[in-house]
Amino acid sequence: MKTPVYQARAVLEIGFYTDGNERKLVDSAQRLSRELQTVFINIPRSQDIERDAWVDSVTTVRGDNNFIELSALGISPDSARSEVARVVDYVRTEHQESIETFLESKRSDLRQLDRRISDIEERKLASLSERLDFAKEIDLPRIEQRMERFSLEIEQFQQQLRSTRENLDAARTADPALNALTIMEIRNLEDKITDRRLRLIDEQRRRDELLKSTVPDIQRDIQRVLEVELPEQFDRRELLAATIAPHNYSNTRMVGNIMSRETPVEPKKRLIVMVAFVAGFMGSIFLVFVLEFAKSFRNGKSQTDGE
Repeated sequence: MKTPVYQARAVLEIGFYTDGNERKLVDSAQRLSRELQTVFINIPRSQDIERDAWVDSVTTVRGDNNFIELSALGISPDSARSEVARVVDYVRTEHQESIETFLESKRSDLRQLDRRISDIEERKLASLSERLDFAKEIDLPRIEQRMERFSLEIEQFQQQLRSTRENLDAARTADPALNALTIMEIRNLEDKITDRRLRLIDEQRRRDELLKSTVPDIQRDIQRVLEVELPEQFDRRELLAATIAPHNYSNTRMVGNIMSRETPVEPKKRLIVMVAFVAGFMGSIFLVFVLEFAKSFRNGKSQTDGE
């Protein structure tokens, strides 16, 4: 008598991960189905080894790329279920490796982004703040001090110039040599006044440039870092962190439990009984016809012999 064969089945939902705003499957149902058919059906058949259980089909669910259906046969319900569980473990292990590779890539991106944020906060932003403080607290006071000194020197030289001119007017008829020295002193004072005025104008230009250009530019750079660059980096970090959050990825899993029946699928006893019944019934009818034919044949022969 043929050994009873039992069947176990399971439906697998293929795992996924989220990359940015896109949800991606770990594997495609078609590719996975071909791989499982090769590993668990074609290769074992070519080895021709006696087994207690074997995979007999791997199919995709029509119209859905997320699911595949497994079917295994075995000499007992437990062996069939164990074979299905073996295939499920194989798939889950393979897909978990793919998910871990993806997660590690995103963790690396996250670490790199953290370094970028730290660099912006600790170096770029700090450098801009130092430049702003230097411009406002050191450079600007120095310029104003020089402007104040030049203004004071101009005023002093102008007073000396007025006094020298008055002395020259009072002593113009006196010693000509003294008059010449006084004139030279006047020219020297005028040159000093001109020099200080030019320096004062230059310092005023520097102050205006510092207040109207340099400081506002640095402030705009700081504002752009605080309001644009850092928020963009934090948004990217939040998205990356969400990508590796547990609810945004899942390994392949069984839908429900492994399904099996305690009655064998082979041999099909009910079908055998029905076929036997039909065959017996047809045989009985045929036998009746044969017997009836034989009886008619004997009766006909007896009548012929009597005549």
